[in-house]
Amino acid sequence: MIESKHITLELKANTVKDILKELLSLVKDHPNLTDFQEALAEVQERENAFSTGMGKGLAIPHARTTAVKDTILALGVHRKGIDFGSPDNLPVHLFFLLLSPMTEYSNHLKVMSRIARTMEMDTSVTDLLKCGSPEDIIAVVADH
Repeated sequence: MIESKHITLELKANTVKDILKELLSLVKDHPNLTDFQEALAEVQERENAFSTGMGKGLAIPHARTTAVKDTILALGVHRKGIDFGSPDNLPVHLFFLLLSPMTEYSNHLKVMSRIARTMEMDTSVTDLLKCGSPEDIIAVVADH
């Protein structure tokens, strides 16, 4: 579901707002994204309401929005990690951005659940941080 061109190993932003913008920029040319600004506003609104930091270095910023025609997934790695309001207060290094159409509630939850299950192993984040390319990340995610 995720393509290598929608993965970055070099997130640079240091604020929640800028991380969200940088993640969304990975998919700005995605054919299913119809309105970048609307999608950004929806993801920011969702994040302002409740942090999507999951703990163990993982966050899943997400939104159901009219700004997409079909589900879009992106992944960003922040080597230093940033405070993202995670329940364990640990810095977040891995960001999975999920955008789904408003009508795809069930699928949206399934994708979020799948990401969370894949990343629940203690080695998952560490394994992904060791990756040297987007293709390596795709392989590690597939193995977990």
